[in-house]
Amino acid sequence: MTGREIPGEAEVALDAFVAAARGAGSPRDLWEMTVDWLNGQGVRTVAYHHFVGSLSTDPTPLVVMDGFSEEMVARYVGASLYRLNPVPDLVIGSADPVFWSDLPGLEQILASFPDFGAELREAGVDEGVSVQVFGPRGRNGVFGMGFSGARPALGPDWARAVQLASQFAHLTYCRMSAEPAGGRPEISPREREVLELIAQGKSNGVIADIL
Repeated sequence: MTGREIPGEAEVALDAFVAAARGAGSPRDLWEMTVDWLNGQGVRTVAYHHFVGSLSTDPTPLVVMDGFSEEMVARYVGASLYRLNPVPDLVIGSADPVFWSDLPGLEQILASFPDFGAELREAGVDEGVSVQVFGPRGRNGVFGMGFSGARPALGPDWARAVQLASQFAHLTYCRMSAEPAGGRPEISPREREVLELIAQGKSNGVIADIL
């Protein structure tokens, strides 16, 4: 089933995103630029899982989300529910973006996350696509992007642009966070605190008050 067409200007917009992301001064700035760009491509919700090796085995992954309620993000991140989510491990082996509805056993996956499924419906998300990204020393990741309405007809230009933008954002974050010999990324305590607050769905004003 296909729905609305996504405009074909994504590749042109990609150049502007890359230029802006190169000048990002912090992981927080980079995340906000990435979300804004994806929103401009018709994406309603964004989730970024950053991990070393695989999400199921990394003891300290980074999970950041946008477009979901603060309560839902707090449950998903705070209670480590992402460890029960098989989608990142299912898509990490694919060379192309993957529609959620094309994943085997999608109904069983959603049944395992009733709150998440309800949250998607409340956010108006009916379909999504996941994009796998790769970095140095096994620093991999997955971007999950939700859409409203029927399954969008995503042309090859859109898919290529979104995949390249996701990969560029991921590698930019890897460069921002130093990597010691042991292979674990290092970011400052303040950057980690800001990212955790963003992951909890805190607004810019609330984060400023906390810090």
